[in-house]
Amino acid sequence: MPPLTSALGLSPHQRIGLFAPYQRLAVQGFAMPIPVVTDAELADKRPMGSDVEAFLAEHGCDAPLIRLLRYHGFFNYAMIAGCEETEAAVRTMMRDQLRCDPASDMVSRMQVTAFVAAWRVSG
Repeated sequence: MPPLTSALGLSPHQRIGLFAPYQRLAVQGFAMPIPVVTDAELADKRPMGSDVEAFLAEHGCDAPLIRLLRYHGFFNYAMIAGCEETEAAVRTMMRDQLRCDPASDMVSRMQVTAFVAAWRVSG
């Protein structure tokens, strides 16, 4: 079985350190904290601009969350800024629609916090 990073088609630069916690969880048989989106699932989705990816990464969003956001249609700044009106609503959207529950584990909590930080700056 290929490593998770190879299955997702990430470059060596993207692989460094990003997936270590996820790989350990997957190997140990635990549920993944953030839903994994495959290349096949992203094949027909609109590409996210590299500037938007860099913006999200700069605010602490890891590759699995960025892929999940792209899968759900977040491909530009306007989609991020306009997704909800309040921080509480953004957190609820992350939990209910993207299945990224900050109460489930620390990785998810940090990723929700990172997206909320990006949301604040984008709008």
